[in-house]
Amino acid sequence: MAKRTSFNLAGKVFTILSKANGERITARETAKRIVANYPDDCEAKAERSQAIDEGYTVEGQIASEIGSSLKMILKKYPAIQIIETRPREYYVPIESEEIEATATVKSVLADSYEEVFSEHDLYPFLGQFVWSDLDCFSMRIDERKSRNARGPKGNMWLYPDIVGMTDLTSNWSNETSALAKATQTELAHLFSFEVKLTINRSNVREVFFQTLSNSSWAHYSYLAASEINRNAMPELRLLCASHGIGLIQIETTDASNSQVLIPARLKDAVDWNLLNRLAEENSDARYFIKAVRDFHLTGETSQRNWDLCPKK
Repeated sequence: MAKRTSFNLAGKVFTILSKANGERITARETAKRIVANYPDDCEAKAERSQAIDEGYTVEGQIASEIGSSLKMILKKYPAIQIIETRPREYYVPIESEEIEATATVKSVLADSYEEVFSEHDLYPFLGQFVWSDLDCFSMRIDERKSRNARGPKGNMWLYPDIVGMTDLTSNWSNETSALAKATQTELAHLFSFEVKLTINRSNVREVFFQTLSNSSWAHYSYLAASEINRNAMPELRLLCASHGIGLIQIETTDASNSQVLIPARLKDAVDWNLLNRLAEENSDARYFIKAVRDFHLTGETSQRNWDLCPKK
């Protein structure tokens, strides 16, 4: 398992507002003070952020994230108050010494906040993001459920971490869906995702070609990671353009802040022979195929059958 310090946007916002002694400040000013008080964390955030490469400053990105993550921030720190001016202003009221003491304790906890992440910990964040942004039902493939009949390395780079499906008929009328089925028109697209904690200049080719190996059967193939170092992006752009693989950056403080950095290119058809190889070796892959088959037979999908979809 890899260990890293979370950026913890909510904790930093609360700490800055607590130190402001009741002063009402905007998201932009809050972001400016975060950059000044946490230079190392902000530098690391800039290094892994594609948005910085596109002309935004880290201060501007943090200010934007404060607005987009407001519900999450207020849920964690309900003491934060909002003044609905233009632009909005935020503050933590000073009502008593007890509240100040509580704020100090929370601030210390926020500053020392650490999470231990593995690749498996990233799966729910990616599942939530592809559901909301790509309309993609998703489930994990557990390589431990493989029979390994070909020996310990016989299935190396065979399984993606996550597979998914989009329902192309979701906005079609019943008549159109029935006609598409009768004419054997494509009703769904299949997705494959390889998940990594970090992509840097030293491992970029290894993780990319692992993705190419285990995801090339799908209509859309993606490499996804939480940390993507800026110095790996030129190689990633070149490789993705050459092979049609997409790139997703996963944000663990708020899945909605994840982003598709490079869209995947649609393949004309699924590689059924390779998908069959997955099914022969792994029970999760067989369950995935069954879920896709059930959709084609019934025209219906259920989030309960896809373990990484947010449950209603």
